Amino acid sequence: MKSRLVWAFAATILYPIVWILLSLLLKGEPPNGNAITGSAIGGFLSGFLFAPSIQTRRSKEC
Repeated sequence: MKSRLVWAFAATILYPIVWILLSLLLKGEPPNGNAITGSAIGGFLSGFLFAPSIQTRRSKEC
């Protein structure tokens, strides 16, 4: 669960940054506050739901 929250908060920070950089790269107008908020919420949800599961498996010694 802790790993999922870390991924979710990382995605919350990264999604709006990527959204702004893409709009500047495509020479469009910068996104307004609603678009940035929506991308942050979407980033949190996708980071929480689709976080890679990092599990250490113990190898069985025979």
